[in-house]
Amino acid sequence: MKYYYSFEFCDGGVTTLEEAKETLKEDDVEEIELEEMKRDYGGKMWCNLKELFIKKWDCGRRCNIYNPCNGKNGRCRHLENGFIRTGKKFILTKSGLKETENGGI
Repeated sequence: MKYYYSFEFCDGGVTTLEEAKETLKEDDVEEIELEEMKRDYGGKMWCNLKELFIKKWDCGRRCNIYNPCNGKNGRCRHLENGFIRTGKKFILTKSGLKETENGGI
């Protein structure tokens, strides 16, 4: 699955193409500028409950919302990988997704 970022509509997070299409319909806008993102494996992690990037050592038994996936230890179920930019930029319109020339919008 590909993820995208829009400075206008994503509220600081990433979105899927389907979610961006829904935004296009609901907000009655002509186009949305998107930039493709990719997961940053090994980088900073995103905590869904605290809504911020955290370092690996900040997540664990010291955190009052820590909830390991296996119920004992390890990765918290509230953690997600961070994302980094790919530089590929697109414009989403009602007729479809079109990559911009040279990645510039």
